[in-house]
Amino acid sequence: MVQDAYYLKSDARRFAEWNGSDSLSLAYQSFLQESFVPGNLSRKQKALIATAVSIVLGSAYSIQCQADRAKEEGATKEELTEAMFVATNVKAGAAASHGVNMLNAYDGQGGEELYRSSYLRRLNEFFVINKKNAQSFMHFHHTAMSEGVLSAKDKELIAIACAHTTRCPYCIEVHVRAAKEAGVEKEAISEAVFVAIAVHAEASHIHLQSALELFQM
Repeated sequence: MVQDAYYLKSDARRFAEWNGSDSLSLAYQSFLQESFVPGNLSRKQKALIATAVSIVLGSAYSIQCQADRAKEEGATKEELTEAMFVATNVKAGAAASHGVNMLNAYDGQGGEELYRSSYLRRLNEFFVINKKNAQSFMHFHHTAMSEGVLSAKDKELIAIACAHTTRCPYCIEVHVRAAKEAGVEKEAISEAVFVAIAVHAEASHIHLQSALELFQM
């Protein structure tokens, strides 16, 4: 019978047991390893990005794995906390940004296109509809993205990876533009996104333990 607790920390140590030796499994393992090799971004930067993406995914396995990785690479608790708040900001921002689609639906506007950059202009309407909450959220947004123990560049890279995790085109546009203004190169952005892709894949793979146990019930 399957254990009452779905997820145990010890399960993560069995991750290697679930890797096959076929060509697909080997290619997958190679991709995961390559995603964390330092390039335009250091191992530490990639580990901080991966931890933030794991938080957005809500994967306890991945959070444990990536936070451990970040600690090993020298990340401090303060740096991890700032990365977490960037992730929180992006996830909340994705919800707020999609509020423009809510307004379009309510007002019968927008036409056939569900996403257009110009729709973001409707965000200003929330300062009329609910000024107090809108101002409070924007204060949090600016605080989360301002330079602290992490640089503005690092925060934008984390935000871009998280925006690809929430799959919010509005957030991707906002943070890519902000990253470019901060001097981030497109090669660094590409590496950050591939870290997000790797964490997505790993988060699915690592849940295999629960699937196998459920199958044996």
